Amino acid sequence: MSKLPATVFVANAYLFNNKSTGSAMTTILAHRTPTSSIRGLKSIAAALLLSLTGFIAGCGGGGGGYGGPPPAPTLASLSISAAAASIGVGATSQFVATGAYSDGSKKDISASVTWSSATAGVASISAAGLATAVAVGTTSITAASGSITSPAVTLTVTAATLVSIAVTPTSATITTRGGTVQFTATGTYTDKSTKDLTPTATWASATPTVATVSNTGLATGFAMGTTAITATSGSITSPAATLTVTIPEYAYITNYGTLTTPGNTVSQYSVGMGGELTPLAAGPTVLAGKNPFAMVVDPSQHYAYVANYGSANISQYTIGADGSLTPMFPAATVASGTSASKPNGLIIDSSGTHLYVANFGDGTVSQYSIGLTGALTPLTPPTVLADTNAASIALNPAGTFAYVANFAKNTVSEYTIDAATGALTLVTATAVVAGSAYDSVVVDPTGQFVYVAAHDGNTLTQFNIGASGALSLTNTFALPAGGNPSSLTLDPAAKFIYVPNSAVDTVLPFSIGSSGGLTQAGTTSLPGAYPQFVAIDPSGQYAYVAERGGLTDGTVKFSVAQFSVGISGALTALATPTVASGKGPTCIVISEGY
Repeated sequence: MSKLPATVFVANAYLFNNKSTGSAMTTILAHRTPTSSIRGLKSIAAALLLSLTGFIAGCGGGGGGYGGPPPAPTLASLSISAAAASIGVGATSQFVATGAYSDGSKKDISASVTWSSATAGVASISAAGLATAVAVGTTSITAASGSITSPAVTLTVTAATLVSIAVTPTSATITTRGGTVQFTATGTYTDKSTKDLTPTATWASATPTVATVSNTGLATGFAMGTTAITATSGSITSPAATLTVTIPEYAYITNYGTLTTPGNTVSQYSVGMGGELTPLAAGPTVLAGKNPFAMVVDPSQHYAYVANYGSANISQYTIGADGSLTPMFPAATVASGTSASKPNGLIIDSSGTHLYVANFGDGTVSQYSIGLTGALTPLTPPTVLADTNAASIALNPAGTFAYVANFAKNTVSEYTIDAATGALTLVTATAVVAGSAYDSVVVDPTGQFVYVAAHDGNTLTQFNIGASGALSLTNTFALPAGGNPSSLTLDPAAKFIYVPNSAVDTVLPFSIGSSGGLTQAGTTSLPGAYPQFVAIDPSGQYAYVAERGGLTDGTVKFSVAQFSVGISGALTALATPTVASGKGPTCIVISEGY
């Protein structure tokens, strides 16, 4: 083997034996080498340095040298925007500053800019960009950061604007029909000032059947229940104030009895807020005459009268503050015509000064004046003729005409009423004939129409009332075949008429059109039997049906069915669908407390 050159040996010794860095190079350079080999050694050292440099760079992922971090983006421009460009005195508007940078990015820098209002007397602006209106006028709002200022945005300040309305009292109660409560509307403005808006606000009652409210905020109670009262000005509406009307209501039911057992009582109940009947604590019943069939309460709600079919007389009562009935003294009853009169229907005029009774037995009408204490006094003459089996009587609202449905003759007798004495005068001996077995007659509250139910003919007939009180037949509406309608009832608003069909145990509600025409609004099946009469409470929210049960005792249930009244007139049973009554309930009257 030939001997290697010294320079090659030294290089190999470094490459394979030395694990350090700079010290190895020092060793190489310090090694004694022949002069002739120095040039070659320098070349090898340069190669080694190049090799080491490449190795170190490769460990870091390789690829060139580090040029340092990029320059930070600088703010190029500013723009501002406002939540509202026009506000009332005292109001605020939040401004936002947006910075646009050299790298194309944008950023909300509202908290770091300097805000300015050109006219601080019109509106000031906080360090956070919240502008507050001070006076009517305009100002220019800008934001600045360093040497850069935003374009100005104009803020307009108007007179103070309404921000809220408060209605007081926030809750109130009315305890009598026709009772009133004055509400007040107070407006609060952007500048914190207030103003009485009572005479200028638009007032509203959510349930006007319970209470109405005038354009000056005066609420008037009409029926038991709750309503919400609000005031509105422009686009601002107040929170609702609660008005509760707690007019006490009482229900009275005549208990005719059966063919074998007379009822001879009147049941008395209080009416709850939900319409349910509860027997009065003062006593669930009061005595009447024999076979009490019909009943009426005077407009003052102080007196009540019951037609006793079997004893041919009228029971008269005073109504206590608790709704209980007390027979009048000294005369608890007055005769109704002859002993064979069989009083079947009665009514009081709107003035509360006269009472009239349709006598089924002798085909007459008894007429009375009502004294200051509620006592009845027969007029002169005490009776006037009607026709065979006078079953029901009705008056027009003005108290100028009276109409009697005659069951056996299928006729309606027509009368004028003397304005001074209240006495009836038969208009004509020839009555209007239509249907079969007329047993109930009512006059609508407008005084334009008369409706008559034909028990055997199963029809409901509409008549128009002429200027002289004369009737002209307009329409006849068919009722269920074999239904035997037993009475008619109008709701207080005269929107609906209700027909109980005694033979098929249903009640038919009809809506009343502007021309008096009728449209059936469904059929209500009853839980009991032989419905005789329907009563609607003064609010028009609840209905009650006297379920006579039958003409014999047997196992029939004598009860009153309870319903709520829908907006279409349809009836829906209450949670407690019936309450017990005496035997053979025939008539229901709802009275209000006083």
